[in-house]
Amino acid sequence: EQLATIRNFNSIMAIYGALTNSAIHRLKETWASTSEDHEEIFQMCTELVNPRSKFRALREAIDNADTPCIPYVGLYLGDI
Repeated sequence: EQLATIRNFNSIMAIYGALTNSAIHRLKETWASTSEDHEEIFQMCTELVNPRSKFRALREAIDNADTPCIPYVGLYLGDI
């Protein structure tokens, strides 16, 4: 949530990638004990980094961000 506030989209993608890693994702009991606030933040990040429509939500967030912003560089490298 703080990364979204400071518009650090690259770190959001890195942390989301780590949390969705199969080794972490399989920790069912740990995920079950997560607070509702943290689940909402994770859901917000999931919607932001959803690859549907060529990362439309992430592209819009980067385009609408006030400067300065740290974009997810992989997004642009994929376009090239």
